[in-house]
Amino acid sequence: MKKSLLFFSLFFFGFSARAELLQNPLGCADSRVFPKEKGAKVYLYPCHGRIRQRFFLKKTPENYFLVLMPPHLCLSNQSGEVVLRSCQGNSEEGWVWENGFLRQGALCLTGDILKKPLALSACENKKGMRWQFLPEIYFWKHKKTQPALKPGEVREEIFFPR
Repeated sequence: MKKSLLFFSLFFFGFSARAELLQNPLGCADSRVFPKEKGAKVYLYPCHGRIRQRFFLKKTPENYFLVLMPPHLCLSNQSGEVVLRSCQGNSEEGWVWENGFLRQGALCLTGDILKKPLALSACENKKGMRWQFLPEIYFWKHKKTQPALKPGEVREEIFFPR
């Protein structure tokens, strides 16, 4: 019941959600192509704000779900690889947001080389592990991304999940 309710809310309420770019100091999370199949890898790519980089956040009491809009696929840990797949509402899709880190257990989402797939690795205070959510409207209004976060720096609240 809990999983089906989560899927229902992700699918039906996601259409009107505010899009955000998942950005670290080096680039943005990007599917590179319009993902039609499950298991498509997610890459770090220069920020451009097109549909391949637009995510919306679904907050639950325990964690966040990051959903690419459309085709409404969840950012997921599949055997250590970061991929997009149909939203199931399980622990592989849930991310804990903590001080700029997106983590699952002791592993953090890492994007440290442009045009390479995102990965999960041991959490450290490195550039490629510090993420923020940049509202799409800000990106298009200013035609730029925010300056990179320095280790330990916290951005204004508007750039973090609600």
